[in-house]
Amino acid sequence: MTSPRKPGTKRVGLLTLRLHINYGGILQIAALYNFLAGRGWDVTLFRTGPDRPIWHRALSNALQVLPFQNIRGIRSRHRAESAHNAFIDRYMPNKTRVLCRNDQLASEVERRDLDAFIVGSDQVWRRKYAFGSNFMNYFLDFVRDETRKISYAASFGQDRWNEHDLTPEVTRLLGRFDAVTVREQTGQDIVANTFGRDDSTLVLDPTLLMPATFYEAMLEPASRPTVPTLMKYVLDPVAELEVLERSALALLGEGSVSKGIYLENQERPATIPEWLRAFHDADFVLTDSFHGMAFSIIFRKQFVALVNTERGADRFISLAKQLGLEDRLITVGAGAKLPLTPIDYDAVQQVLESRRDASCEVLLRALQDDQQSLLQ
Repeated sequence: MTSPRKPGTKRVGLLTLRLHINYGGILQIAALYNFLAGRGWDVTLFRTGPDRPIWHRALSNALQVLPFQNIRGIRSRHRAESAHNAFIDRYMPNKTRVLCRNDQLASEVERRDLDAFIVGSDQVWRRKYAFGSNFMNYFLDFVRDETRKISYAASFGQDRWNEHDLTPEVTRLLGRFDAVTVREQTGQDIVANTFGRDDSTLVLDPTLLMPATFYEAMLEPASRPTVPTLMKYVLDPVAELEVLERSALALLGEGSVSKGIYLENQERPATIPEWLRAFHDADFVLTDSFHGMAFSIIFRKQFVALVNTERGADRFISLAKQLGLEDRLITVGAGAKLPLTPIDYDAVQQVLESRRDASCEVLLRALQDDQQSLLQ
């Protein structure tokens, strides 16, 4: 049963892609959750999953714990996801059970008497990333009319809308939104040209709403490396990687070492605090992850980002353009040359703080009703 509402408190629900073992995905929703909670909102994370038959769920649950087997990778995925449970519980304590159907989602919105609902960030508007969930849920088809509906830093993950069979329904659903904000410039173009809304706003990814101190408080005690360190966080190894690694080590100087974080074939996956510390303690970062790029910026690291168009190039390009970091992007297949000029983080920080303030204001204005201002 939902706890009684405290006087003056407003309630908001959050929906993002299923968390799985995605470090950036978990951190971006944790940042949004804590940003809102820090401003007095009662926040609930809505967890979703595919609607499977009872026998399928029972079999999957058994395979997760059955020793000496890893059929279809179920046990290893379960172990990897379980490594993040403590972090999720600590930083997002108020969350639903896994909800599989629209009636369950709608009932939970009603039961919690939500004032607003936010979908985002990450590639929530890319159909192939719905992973068995109802794709229309990410356009808040289950949220009642009287609840404010907002997207925050939602991403299509590509520069065009390819789900033409869904265009009429998505147009209708987006028409119900009180505010639409997106993470990429191309997202603004899609929302305007395909769905007829020319009032969307470009905002920062939620991870960038929070200062470095928020993440530094998550780090577990550890000794810093005693030699210059290159940190690699690369999801899809490519030919350019070896050349860039050699160049970065040469730039760091004699005695420098290369370390990596890998998601596959690990006996024990890195925890989120360990993942964060790897970025925090590095002297140079080589990554093809959008959130790897984001945390390089948050921790003021020298870095280059390999842009893989299959995973989505626009998110890299949009953020780099906003912060004047276009020279840090290396397109896969276009050759590899390490930029030699260090990033001027004093200049970057000025722009970042301005964009952060603007993004915060857009979000808080979207949440307020006509009678109350949360900015005062």
